[in-house]
Amino acid sequence: MRHQLLIAASEKLLLSQEEISPRGHAIEMRLYAEDPEQGFLPSTGTVTRFIKPEGPGIRTDNGIESGDEITQFYDPMVAKIIVYGEDRPAAIARSQKALAQCAVLGVKTNTSLLQTIVTHPAFQEGLTYTSFLQEHHLAEDRATQEHVPIPNEALIAAALYDISSAGITNAANDGNIQDAHLVPGNIWNTLGPWRMIGEAYRVNYTWSGVEHTVAIRKAGDGEWSIQVDTQTAENLTCTFAHNGLVLLRWKASQTRAYVQRFEERVDVILHGRLYQLARRQPPDVDIAARSSNIAHTQKMLTAPMAGTIVKIPGKVRHVFYREGAVVNGGATIVEME
Repeated sequence: MRHQLLIAASEKLLLSQEEISPRGHAIEMRLYAEDPEQGFLPSTGTVTRFIKPEGPGIRTDNGIESGDEITQFYDPMVAKIIVYGEDRPAAIARSQKALAQCAVLGVKTNTSLLQTIVTHPAFQEGLTYTSFLQEHHLAEDRATQEHVPIPNEALIAAALYDISSAGITNAANDGNIQDAHLVPGNIWNTLGPWRMIGEAYRVNYTWSGVEHTVAIRKAGDGEWSIQVDTQTAENLTCTFAHNGLVLLRWKASQTRAYVQRFEERVDVILHGRLYQLARRQPPDVDIAARSSNIAHTQKMLTAPMAGTIVKIPGKVRHVFYREGAVVNGGATIVEME
């Protein structure tokens, strides 16, 4: 900084090139609210939770906090994550650790892509060029990507957090406000009335078009017996903390995930990657009643992101709302032919 100020003041540098010796290695990663699986479209909305990576050699320069909104009016960059190490391999290892700690919920980000890049063998060897993403097929849309199985840990963390949160809701509905506001560190205190001896509690999620079932049984004092789909059941313990942190322990190993519940889905961030698990929804009676109407079975146009309609090509038969009107979800706005 001192030398930058000297240069700005038209002064001469006090050091020669021979006196400077390179030391260490730094990597900067830019965290964006963009969806790499949809052509890097900006992901607008409210950042419901933002967990910054911390630790030695990790620095985060963030422009948002939990509760802030990402709009279409500004650059969607969330933060810059800078890591430092004694050499390049140390800096890469630290970047992997930082991305694994990072959690952004409410909007989609490029965290998974950054994690894929820093773990790629070509990146670790320094073979990075402007065509890196295309050469290694890392920038393909979701439609052209192969199906990637979801880790069991993501499904288990979602299911345990789901039933724990349901237990807290039951406590609140029963008027036990003190228990309802407790941090769910001991899940047995917040489970609610669903427990039956020998019976399993089952939760269903859909990921990438594939439905999964998680069956949960009490295995002992503080232990769960968890079965994912038709796999062999495993025993584990679970601890909850603030900010949706879920710690899963299998004997000597431990996995951490961040979870947040929404009405139609559960979001899980595991090792820096976002998994959006859709819940099984009851049938929409209104849509079912209109399913025989041809007008309601035609294709729909859905905007991939927030924006302003500047032109509608084609013949407009009828506009149902005026400018500035409040529109409910699912309402018909324009009829065209």
